[in-house]
Amino acid sequence: MKAVIKLQLILIGVCSAVKPSCDGRQNGAQCFRVLGGAVDVQLMDNVLQIPRFRWKRNNSVILYWRNNRVITRKDDRIPFFPINGSVRINDLRRNDSGEYKIEMFDRNGKNTGWKTLQLFVQAPVSSVQLAHDCLSQLQMKVSCVSQGDSPQYSWTLDGHTLTDSELFSRNTRTNIIVLRQNISGHLVCSVRNQISNSSKEMNLNYCVEKTSCDGRQHGAQCFANLRGAVDIQLTNNVSEIPRFTWIKGNSIILKWRKKKIVTPKNDRIPFFPSNGSVRINDLTRTDSGEYKIDMFDEDGYMMGCRTLQLFVQAPVSSVQLSHDCLSQGQMKVSCVSQGDSPQYSWTLDGHTLTDSELFSRNTETNIIVLRQNISGHLVCSVRNQVSNSSKEMNLNDCALEPSCDGRQNGAQCFGVLGGAVDVQLMDDVSEIPRFKWNINNSAIFFWKNNKVVPSKDDRIPFFPSNGSVRINDLTRTDSGEYELEMFDGNGKNIGWRTLQLFVKAPVSSVQLSHDCLSQGQMKVSCVSQGDSPQYSWTLDGHTLTDSELFSRNTETNIIVLRQNISGHLVCSVRNQVSNSSKEMNLAGCGFINCTSNGTQIAKWVYKENNTLCVEPTTVPPTTKYTSVGKKTQSNTSASSPNDNGHPWYIRLLPVMGGVLAALVIVLIASIAFICVHKKKKNTKAVEKEEDDQEMTYADVRIVKKQGRRVEKSEEADVEYGQVKFSKKPRISQTNPTVDDTVYAQVRKGR
Repeated sequence: MKAVIKLQLILIGVCSAVKPSCDGRQNGAQCFRVLGGAVDVQLMDNVLQIPRFRWKRNNSVILYWRNNRVITRKDDRIPFFPINGSVRINDLRRNDSGEYKIEMFDRNGKNTGWKTLQLFVQAPVSSVQLAHDCLSQLQMKVSCVSQGDSPQYSWTLDGHTLTDSELFSRNTRTNIIVLRQNISGHLVCSVRNQISNSSKEMNLNYCVEKTSCDGRQHGAQCFANLRGAVDIQLTNNVSEIPRFTWIKGNSIILKWRKKKIVTPKNDRIPFFPSNGSVRINDLTRTDSGEYKIDMFDEDGYMMGCRTLQLFVQAPVSSVQLSHDCLSQGQMKVSCVSQGDSPQYSWTLDGHTLTDSELFSRNTETNIIVLRQNISGHLVCSVRNQVSNSSKEMNLNDCALEPSCDGRQNGAQCFGVLGGAVDVQLMDDVSEIPRFKWNINNSAIFFWKNNKVVPSKDDRIPFFPSNGSVRINDLTRTDSGEYELEMFDGNGKNIGWRTLQLFVKAPVSSVQLSHDCLSQGQMKVSCVSQGDSPQYSWTLDGHTLTDSELFSRNTETNIIVLRQNISGHLVCSVRNQVSNSSKEMNLAGCGFINCTSNGTQIAKWVYKENNTLCVEPTTVPPTTKYTSVGKKTQSNTSASSPNDNGHPWYIRLLPVMGGVLAALVIVLIASIAFICVHKKKKNTKAVEKEEDDQEMTYADVRIVKKQGRRVEKSEEADVEYGQVKFSKKPRISQTNPTVDDTVYAQVRKGR
């Protein structure tokens, strides 16, 4: 039977350094690979097995092998290696997707077969971002964001899958969940697709209950959560106010008369007579404003009025913290949160920051600058009138960078964008009675008669006491060549010196993410913003070795570790003005082969966050059929290594083929019977006259196996009857009553 290699590439994304093999020697095999990388497809063990072959994509020939050489090669990106019978596709692109086919021939050019293979290549999921918001009814909404193809989400709390008692929303397979009131603990969101996985964790504190809005006091002010709800207490008892009208602006919202609402009912704003409160659901910004209640007695006389001011605000989002080391050893820490009117506060080791710790005096902003040698447990808290959030981090102090020495001609210095730099021009101003300091031939200031001429620039002060100048609030335009022109007391030029200043953005805080690749390697990404970042990696305190690295370069932001590598990994990032690092404990990737929710999963996953196998690991049994005479025996056994890891539907192809063949025989026999039966009616008169006509009987029986269950798809036994010839026609008037038997009558004339 012909065999064809058919390769279905659906490219979607791996590390270009990794060239995993894909076994195309098995018909119907499936592989998963990555866009931008490369894949080796094993077509055969030895080219002597297939003297000639033709490899196609969508009926377009890519490669033609004949007489021990490549006759046709369409693309230099796709070399063939005769020494091991494999073909490589480099620099995988999306337009490489398609149907690939190898047709095989013997030495005489006769077609000997083909096979099929599918390769699915996907963009890996990115590192995960977690954010949470407190809703007005004290539920917590948590969002999990990751890029990549076909991401699938799962959540755990304190190590277990979330339950209905913890979830307000029932679905945990989406990237957004809503937790019930008073739920806290260690939350993990795991994201995966067929080639990679990633996760993010956070410690959750439950949302604090907010006070209801009291509208019984005239001029009250209330705050409520955007998209949430607010309960407003209008009265203690409706009997206190027999009639009232509740108004916003000039629009009547609610009118109460004779113990009922007489205005059309608004489902979004229900009134509860039992406790005298009104609720506004699904709040929008247009719900902000002044509300007024006009009160009347039973006879309709006005008793008075009260007003209430409602402010609807978006809650603050989850907090992001980042820190940068400045050139003078200070540390700049940024606290970022979204929402309306956020207010910030900071603590270090549990106490409010003091002036001795702060270089900047204000702790109510989202950016602070700490003095040199400050370390400890830092917390940034953000709140507004409807919500709050916080983030904490352990700080290590910044190593002090030396100040810029401008006393040497041609010196080079680096300053941090937004920071400050001190430039030492001289040891003592008495050395240089007069001088002019320029940038790119433009004068900054002139020192003469023991003072700065012209007027002093507050951003660039000069300190005569130590002969240094400081440039504050550095911008990129401060980069350039500075020149110091020196004069004696009489104004005679006595020389000059130059200095090159480079202003650079510091590296930001580091983000680490890891993905398990299809062959068990682990790809780790280290992301940091800033100018000219330089990367270095250590594992358990030592520089990574070739035995640990699949990729050889440790000076990039992405490395690939070999299988079974674990330990304490640190990525350090620096440039000339700052440095930052991030660490993580790696557990390595492990291979799983299981069935989850009816789907077979066989892949490498991160050991610490394996939530894919929710059912016991099972491998469907295979049934082998052996023909013995006219009967068939079946042997059922669990999957073994001899299965080569093929999917169940590939291993059962012979069984399904046998069943299909039996069905075809039944169909042919039935059609033959119908056609002969019709022909018998049409030729009945002729048959009476031709006594020497012969009758041929073909008895084809489909016999059920004893002890087999009907619902299983198994091969049926086929019994072939005898074919008899006679001089006289034998016309059966009735069908024989034999179970599971189909007759086909064929008449043969003389």
